[in-house]
Amino acid sequence: MNTIKCPVCGEEYSTTYKRCPFCEERDYAEKHKNGKKMGRGPNRKRSPLGTIASFLISFAIIVAAVLIVASIGRRLFSEKNPAETAPAVSGASSPPQSSGTGAQANVTGITLNKTDITLFSAGETYQLTADVAPHSAGASVTWTSENPAVATVSSTGLVTAVSGGDINVTAQAGQKTEFCVVRVKAPAAAGSTAAGQTPALNRTDITLDTRESFRLSVSGGSGGVSWSVNNPSVATVTSSGLVTGLSPGRTAINASVDGRTLTCTVRVS
Repeated sequence: MNTIKCPVCGEEYSTTYKRCPFCEERDYAEKHKNGKKMGRGPNRKRSPLGTIASFLISFAIIVAAVLIVASIGRRLFSEKNPAETAPAVSGASSPPQSSGTGAQANVTGITLNKTDITLFSAGETYQLTADVAPHSAGASVTWTSENPAVATVSSTGLVTAVSGGDINVTAQAGQKTEFCVVRVKAPAAAGSTAAGQTPALNRTDITLDTRESFRLSVSGGSGGVSWSVNNPSVATVTSSGLVTGLSPGRTAINASVDGRTLTCTVRVS
C-alpha cells in the first residue's frame, strides 16, 4: 500500500484519500468545539416561504407609513380649511340669503319712463315702466306707493289716483331704486256731473304713449255721461272715461251730457 506524508500535520496516510484524514478529523472537531453547525454558512439559499414572509412584512410597513402620512396631512388641511371639511348636519337651517336672486344682485341702475306725473281726478291712471340695467340681468321690479290713500300702484307699475296730495312711487330692482312724484289734484267722481253748471271736460287735449292711460271726467250738467271714440284703433275709452292709447295716431274722445257733446283730442305716440 502506497502512503503519503501530510505536509500539514506530518502524518502518513494512504494515497486512496484525496486529502489527509487526520486533518479532516481535527477540522471537524474544532468546528464542533466552537459551536458551529454544518449548513449555516453565508452561501446557504433562503427558502421560498422566507422570501414571501419578508415581502409581506415590508409591504405592510410601507402601507402603514402611507396611511400615517395621509392622516396627518388630512388633519392639517382640516385645521386650515374648517368650512370646507365641516360635515353637513341633517335638518340644519341654511344661512340667511338676500331676497333677490343673482340676477337682482347684478342690477346697476333703473330708469323710469316718467319721474313726475299729475293726475287730475280720483280713478285716473298712469302706466309707469322701468328699464333695468343691464338688460341681461333679467331682474324683476317691485313697485310701492308711499301713501296708498293718495295713489296706489300695481305690481306692473299702474298708478291709480285716490285723493288729493303728492306722494312718491318707488321702483326697486336688486339694491337699486328710482322714484316718481305723483301729484293728485282735488278728486271728482269719474263721469259725474254737478247740476246747475255748464258741463266741461277736465282735459280737452292729451298725449299718451302706447298702453298709457288717462281718465277723463266731466264737471257740471245734470245727467249721466256717455263716452265714445272716433278711431278705436288709436285709443279706447271705457264707460267711466278711462282712455288708453293703443297705437300711434290721433283721434277724438266724445262725452255726451245734457244734449251736449264735449270733445278731447287724443294723440298717441
